Amino acid sequence: MDVTFATLIRRYSEDVAYLAGGDNGPLQVPEEGFTPERFTELVEEAADYLDRIPVDPYFDYAEELHQAARYLNDALTAEPGPVQHAFLAKANNCINVAEPAAQDIALSC
Repeated sequence: MDVTFATLIRRYSEDVAYLAGGDNGPLQVPEEGFTPERFTELVEEAADYLDRIPVDPYFDYAEELHQAARYLNDALTAEPGPVQHAFLAKANNCINVAEPAAQDIALSC
């Protein structure tokens, strides 16, 4: 199955919004969801937040999210089709690796 922006947004928007909100708490997920561009920005904001936590494994999670944002940016500029789906699949893998960060931080608060 091809990975799409809609799939990634549906699967990860709450966790990414939680991390992107940083110390202010989770950002509100709009009913219609995020645009691909805004979702990409949120992934980078979430990575930036994790960069500020001086504890392992958050540095690793941050690097995964930074890499995901790079793949998402590549997907934004790629023609729809196999190349775009490949970038989105790589971004999916990176976000999936970092997804436990949201749960870990929520449990520690």
